[in-house]
Amino acid sequence: MIRIWYRHTAAAALLDETDSALDPVAQLLLRMIDTRGPVRSSDLAEQVGLSRPAVSRRIAALEGAGLVASVRDPHDGRASLLTVTDEGVTRIAKITKSGAATVSDLVTEFTTDELQTLAELLGRFNDSAAARLATIPTKEPHVSHHG
Repeated sequence: MIRIWYRHTAAAALLDETDSALDPVAQLLLRMIDTRGPVRSSDLAEQVGLSRPAVSRRIAALEGAGLVASVRDPHDGRASLLTVTDEGVTRIAKITKSGAATVSDLVTEFTTDELQTLAELLGRFNDSAAARLATIPTKEPHVSHHG
């Protein structure tokens, strides 16, 4: 249990968690909304492989923090699209700067050759993970038709 607590504490220290709305998943969703432009919450859930309710909870927290806004889909008036607010753009920049500073501090312990090897191995790891994840079918929540 101590190891789990320590890892969580270390991860929190490495991430700039100044707002409880910005856990690592919320940060990922915020960045995805920013890079993909206006997007449906259901599309985000499919892209990250999380359930729609899990994504909806994170989106609600992001909206509550003023980082994301919901706008009507011009092509389908029944649907909403998520966009990043100006405050969200500012927060992304802050997180990026903080993360870059943390990584910069961490890599000073490695030689240039070690960093090159690390980059190559991480590239292979990411490619392998992406290939494996692409083979996993997405699951839709079970909807009860009792009534």
